[in-house]
Amino acid sequence: MKNILTLFSLFFCALVINGQDAHFSQAWNNSLQLNPAATGVYPDQIRLGAMYRTQWSGIPNAYKHYGVFADANIKKIGVGLGMFNEGAGGSSLQSTGIKLSGAYHQKLGMGNNQLSLGVQTGFLQKRIDPSLLTFDKQYDSQSGVDLSSDNGENFNNTSSMSLDFGVGLEWTLSLSENSNSYLKAGLAIGHINTPKFSLLSVEKQTIPMLWTIYGEAAFPLAEKLIVTPRFLMHHQGPAKEILLGIQSTYSLNESTKIKVGIDNRMKDALILSAGLAIKNVFVGVSYDVNISGLSTATKGNGGVELLATYRFNKPSKKVVTDTDLDGIPDWKDQCPKTPGVKELKGCPTPALTPATQETAKIDNDRDNDGIPDNLDDCPDVPGLYRFQGCNDKDEDGIWDAIDRCPNLYGVRENGGCPVKTNDLDGDGVTDDYDHCVYIKGSVALNGCPDTDLDGVPDIEDHCPYIAGDKAANGCPSTNRSNPGYAAETDSSYPVTIVEFDTNKDIVKLPHLIQLNQMIAHMLKHDHLVVMISGHTDFEGSASYNFALSQRRTLAVQNYLIANGITTSRIRTISYGESIPKDSNDSEFGKARNRRAELILLNE
Repeated sequence: MKNILTLFSLFFCALVINGQDAHFSQAWNNSLQLNPAATGVYPDQIRLGAMYRTQWSGIPNAYKHYGVFADANIKKIGVGLGMFNEGAGGSSLQSTGIKLSGAYHQKLGMGNNQLSLGVQTGFLQKRIDPSLLTFDKQYDSQSGVDLSSDNGENFNNTSSMSLDFGVGLEWTLSLSENSNSYLKAGLAIGHINTPKFSLLSVEKQTIPMLWTIYGEAAFPLAEKLIVTPRFLMHHQGPAKEILLGIQSTYSLNESTKIKVGIDNRMKDALILSAGLAIKNVFVGVSYDVNISGLSTATKGNGGVELLATYRFNKPSKKVVTDTDLDGIPDWKDQCPKTPGVKELKGCPTPALTPATQETAKIDNDRDNDGIPDNLDDCPDVPGLYRFQGCNDKDEDGIWDAIDRCPNLYGVRENGGCPVKTNDLDGDGVTDDYDHCVYIKGSVALNGCPDTDLDGVPDIEDHCPYIAGDKAANGCPSTNRSNPGYAAETDSSYPVTIVEFDTNKDIVKLPHLIQLNQMIAHMLKHDHLVVMISGHTDFEGSASYNFALSQRRTLAVQNYLIANGITTSRIRTISYGESIPKDSNDSEFGKARNRRAELILLNE
């Protein structure tokens, strides 16, 4: 009986050690373990993960934990499954769990806020293996321990199982478009049914409710460096655990990130962690430096934890990719790597055979590129549909038909030729005195353009496409007698804003829907023309940003042309970083500045 009591004491101690459940050092990367509300938190992704942890390896039969988990996002619903096994002690005391999680994610307000509610249910099992124990009756003073002999004990119940339930709530506020800046807070309650276990037919032991509170904030310190301070608190029965730390994430490139962190689990361990993320794969390792009173018994050994996750991107038409840049998304393009025409579902016009030459002549297509001469800006040279029948051999965004240097990469302001003077935009104002170095303007306005001819340069004009008064910052006043009034906006249609990701010129799906609506309006009103202006934030050099704003303008222009708007109805201008819409001091402001603006004009 004495040995049974000893065994039960070991079991009870293990429960105390496990009283805070498994306190993982990389809980932030195993969100299912942290809070069921974080299940399926990544939109349009399926996540798989595995982990291993060993603690206090200096003690015989130390604590070890194995686990696998998976979750997925289905629109606003997250579903997940987690399985784990942990064990410690000479009797191989084992705990096994299988838990199913579900969460509902709801965007709030303008969509920057997200509130998530999660539930979790499953089974927990505790068990021991008495064959790993030795008892008084198996000990012989002459021969030592004889494990084959009867131990004299009666084990009626070596395994116990119980249902387990948990709930959670998580709130996230995104402070930037690319999620580099955010605030997050969460509350989870585990074991709300206080599961009970009984081994060896003795009195049942209860696992108290586990309260978890956590929060973190991410913000960039530099272009490639993000810092994330964080805290975590567990409270379970008489036990309490508080963790404070910080993590730094450095981006080597768009697909590779290095993470380094340090956390202090108060009065227990100092946690050092590192991780590497390459595309959808993350591998992390952490080590607990034991600073508790148990450090002598553990011989200075702490806890080693390994974790790996992989995310599958679910196919979605929301991700718009146009590999051949022919204005037809890859998911809709039957020839996604070869520029083609909409009429042939993205495939190029086949070469005409002698039998069809006569038909081509009837259709008035001299260069046989599939574009009728009346729509072909280069009717004598086979070209591409997205360039109105022309080509762009030097790939500078200026079609050969209007490129003064078609074989040399150049700039639009210099007719497609490279700039070789100290007057980059060729407006007669040297760069030292030019307030708009990369935009062709007038001498009277210090080298800046005045699109609406109202005497107010565009960079100061609050209405740069509508002639107005200087007293009204370039906007029309009640007295609209300005003789320079060149055009007025179509007041029935709002300004269309197309925002871009950092250093990108790809038009995203939500903006394609906006453009389609504007195109439909223009096709109904033949007298309207559209002014497209390209803009950037202030990251990078001014010359690079000007070229980037040109590419953004061209991307929008190409989409309009591919969908029926002729070049004669399109006006373009590129401003680079010179006309910000918002402050460049925040990620939110820079996101608003990465844009193209489209305004409809009556001409």
